[in-house]
Amino acid sequence: MITIDMEGKVALITGAGRGIGRSIALKLGEAGADIAVNYCKSPESAKKTCDQIKAMGAKAITVNADVSDYGQVRSMIKEVTGHFKTIDILVNNTGITSVKTIEELEDTEWH
Repeated sequence: MITIDMEGKVALITGAGRGIGRSIALKLGEAGADIAVNYCKSPESAKKTCDQIKAMGAKAITVNADVSDYGQVRSMIKEVTGHFKTIDILVNNTGITSVKTIEELEDTEWH
């Protein structure tokens, strides 16, 4: 098994309150990285992820932002760098699910 030391690194993971984002956040926290847990709609889930990371000995914060809103993303980056001073790792995990083909998507859905 390969082990990676992330001690001293800071990771911002979008959508880290649940699912794949949570798993990524927990693995990076386990490897020693400090984690910014982004969420949009579920602060309880994000807090749970944050608490799990802290229990491993890493630092973690929750940060609320809708990543489809440029202004909120700028504020999120400012909050994370204000707390941790830097961001070394960015995991763009947040996404949407659509059952339409690309030809059927409206411009607003694409954006």
